[in-house]
Amino acid sequence: MHTFISILLGTALLTVSFAACAEITEGRTANDRAYVAGGVGLEESERLKQMADKYPLQLVVSSRWVAYLADT
Repeated sequence: MHTFISILLGTALLTVSFAACAEITEGRTANDRAYVAGGVGLEESERLKQMADKYPLQLVVSSRWVAYLADT
C-alpha cells in the first residue's frame, strides 16, 4: 500500500511539475548574481546545456526514481 501511495504521489508531482515549469527563466538574485532555471522537456534541457558554460554551478534535482522535481 505504501508503494502504491508513493507512486501515486510521484505521478501527481510530475504532472504538476510539467505544468509549473513551462519555460526557461533568467534572473538575478538579491546579491546581483545571474541565474537561469528550467529544463522541462528535451528542448529546454538541451538549451540549458548550451548555456551551462556561462554559470559556475549546476543543480539537477530528481527523486530516487530519477524523476526530475520542480519548484525546488
